[in-house]
Amino acid sequence: MRSRALLLPLLAACLPGLGCGRGSGAGGAAPSASAAANASAVASARAAASAAVAASASAAAVPAPPADEAEWAKLLPGDAKRGFEAVKKFQCNRCHDGAGLDPAKRDLHCFGCHWDFMKGEVRAPAPILKRWRGNVGYLRAAPSLWGIEQRMRPAWLERSIFEPQDVRLGLIPTMPRLLITRQEARDLAAHLTSKARPPEPASLAGADPARGRRLMDEQQCGACHRFTGVPPVGGSTEKYGGRDETRDAVLIAPDHRFTRERSTAPALMAWIRDPLKIKKDTLMPQMPLDATERRDVVSYILTARIDPLAPHRIPPRLPVLSRRVGYDELAEKILAVTCRHCHSEPDVSLGDGGIGNTGGLGYIPRGVNYQEYKTTMAGRLDDQGNRASLFEPLADGTPRMVGALLMRHAELAGRPSAEIRGMPAYLPPLLAEEIQLVESWVAQGRPR
Repeated sequence: MRSRALLLPLLAACLPGLGCGRGSGAGGAAPSASAAANASAVASARAAASAAVAASASAAAVPAPPADEAEWAKLLPGDAKRGFEAVKKFQCNRCHDGAGLDPAKRDLHCFGCHWDFMKGEVRAPAPILKRWRGNVGYLRAAPSLWGIEQRMRPAWLERSIFEPQDVRLGLIPTMPRLLITRQEARDLAAHLTSKARPPEPASLAGADPARGRRLMDEQQCGACHRFTGVPPVGGSTEKYGGRDETRDAVLIAPDHRFTRERSTAPALMAWIRDPLKIKKDTLMPQMPLDATERRDVVSYILTARIDPLAPHRIPPRLPVLSRRVGYDELAEKILAVTCRHCHSEPDVSLGDGGIGNTGGLGYIPRGVNYQEYKTTMAGRLDDQGNRASLFEPLADGTPRMVGALLMRHAELAGRPSAEIRGMPAYLPPLLAEEIQLVESWVAQGRPR
C-alpha cells in the first residue's frame, strides 16, 4: 500500500522536467544527476532482467478471463447512446476531459480550485496559500480520456469502470467506486470507444524482449512509469509520486504491470510511435525508436515475467482509547483533513457541499456535512430521504461511520460490500490509529 500521510500538510515543491530520450527529454531537460547516481543502484537488477526475460518471452500477451466472466456474459452488447447518458449521469467530466461533454464548471470540477491555489489565483494571505498548496498540490490531476478508443481494450475499460483498478501508483487519488451496474459500465465503455479505428497490423514475431528491456533502461522509462513486479527500470527512484510530487507526467503515467490487460500490441506500437497523434494532451514524448526497437519494447512490456502483486493488508482493528476524544480533535486530525472535501457546508463551498452532501458522480444527495459538530450530529439522508444517524449499527454491529472507514480497506483487498461504500471514496484508507480515533469518539458518546 502506498504511503498515505494525509495528516501532514506538506508544501508541494516544483521540480524540474524529466529526461526522457537519448540526450534530451520532455521540455529539453537533460538527465539529472540523481538519475545518473541511481543508475549504479539498479545496474545489477537490470542485468538480472535479461535472464528473467529470456525465460518468459513466450508468456501470453492476452490476459486471462476475469473471475466474474459469467456475469459479464449475461449482459447486452454495449450501447454508445446509453453510454453517453451514463457519462452525464455519472458526471465523468468533473474529473476527466475528453468524455464527450463540455468541461465541468470550475467550481464543480474535482480539481478546479486546486489548480487556482497552485497558480496563485486565490486571494488569500501568503501563509494560507502556502499551507493549502501543500494540502492540495497532489490532488490536481486525473487522466484525460482523449484517444482512449485507440489505446484501451473495451473489455478492460468496462471492468475498470465497474470495479476500479489502481494503475497509477504516483497518483494518490483513485477512481471512486461508483453506484454503477455492469450494464451501465459496458454502455459507458461503448460510448468511449465508439470512434475507434482499426489499428495497423502489428506482430511480435521475432521480437527480442531482452533487448526491449535494455531499451527501456536506456530511455529512462522508469522516470515516469512504474513497472511493478520486474526489476527496477532505468530512471526509477525509491521516491515516486506522493504528496510532494508535482510533475504531472509522473502522476499520470500508468504502471506497466497492467498494460497487457489494458491494451494490445498494435495499439502500443502505434502509441510509442506517435503519442500526440493518438492523445492530443499527452505528456508522453515521442521516443527515438525505430519500428524494430518499438516491437522489442512492446514485447517486453507484454511478456515479461511479473511477480504477483502483494494483496492489500487490512490493518488490525485497534481497541477504543481510554483517554477522552473530543470533536475538536477529531475535526482537526481527520474531518478537516480528509472528510470535508466531499462532506462540506455549501455556504462556504461555492454552493457545492461535495458528492457526499449535495450529491454528484451518480450519488444522490446524502446530506452528510462534517463542517461542524451540529451538522455532523444531524446525520445523513437514507434512501427514502429521511434523516438517519451516522452511528447506526451495520449488520455486524459496527457504527456506520466507522464501518465506512473499515470498508475502504476491505475494498482495496478485493472484498467490497453492497451494504456500504468505503470512505474516503477516492483516497487511500485511513491508518489504523486514525480509525481508532474515530471509533473511540463514537464509543464515548460523541463528546464535543
